[in-house]
Amino acid sequence: MAHPIPVWLDCDPGHDDAAAILLAGHTPGLRLLGVSTIGGNQTLAKVTQNALDVLDALGLSHIGVVAGQPRPLMRPPLICPEIHGDTGLDGPGGGRLLPRSGRKPLPGKAVNVMYAAIASAYKELQLHERHSDDDGDSDGGGGGGGAAANGSGGSSGDGSEGGGDGGPKMSEVGQQGPATAMFAEEPGPQQGPAAALRKTTVGAVRAIGARKVR
Repeated sequence: MAHPIPVWLDCDPGHDDAAAILLAGHTPGLRLLGVSTIGGNQTLAKVTQNALDVLDALGLSHIGVVAGQPRPLMRPPLICPEIHGDTGLDGPGGGRLLPRSGRKPLPGKAVNVMYAAIASAYKELQLHERHSDDDGDSDGGGGGGGAAANGSGGSSGDGSEGGGDGGPKMSEVGQQGPATAMFAEEPGPQQGPAAALRKTTVGAVRAIGARKVR
């Protein structure tokens, strides 16, 4: 059975982001880890409340919300009450669309809360894939017939066996920034959700350059 792919949403709900939360929270094969917010369509306080309201209305009240930056880094804030209404999530006739959630945002800095959740999910994926590889090896009937990830029937020649130790060791994170720490080491051969997650994120992380979170 495939392990759900973990996702984290960083958004400013907003009707469009309410739809994104719906899809991420109820799509088979995905596991929504959490939601962080940023001031955008409305103020940070309003979009954070909207995220909580949407999650509760969708039966996802077990998913936490953490408030992030109140404004963009490179320009002044530009809210859009003419599009999303005064609450940022107005109904067709104006005013609040959903019942107000009684929950509070999670404490802490958003990027650190996000990192902790993603790191934990990454470790779970690694364990799941190692167990899957072990099961596959035991079902392979011995020999070199299907053990190698490259399909050659044996080692790839660089000492890496299929489904090996690829990926960072979280115990060795030290004082590096979250993004740098998670993707500091070059992965070994991988398959499945963790490989897909890594493939789509490593390039972006390296492109923007990871900065230490203070």
